Amino acid sequence: MANPDDVVQIQAGGHEIRLKATAEEVPHIKRAAAKVTESIQKIQQGLGGAASPAKVATMAAFQFAFELSMADAMLEDAERLHDEIAAQRGAVARLESLLARVDDALAY
Repeated sequence: MANPDDVVQIQAGGHEIRLKATAEEVPHIKRAAAKVTESIQKIQQGLGGAASPAKVATMAAFQFAFELSMADAMLEDAERLHDEIAAQRGAVARLESLLARVDDALAY
């Protein structure tokens, strides 16, 4: 495991950034930097270079925040469905147990 004080240097959106990171974080940091750069380039192309760097960065940040909000909502839905399935499995197990008891009672 890397020392948490190790520094990783990346390029994101045309800027050089140095961050303290663990070895486990480095691949995520590099992916995030590539995604930021890609997003900024797409926004710049879509606007024909007519927007200020601050506006492009704000638009990219908004896009990421929106995607995060959507992912959070999907995760909440998945967790709710997981809980519902667990409850249904419990109900099925109780029904199977009751049916087995009824079958046993009818066998006599």
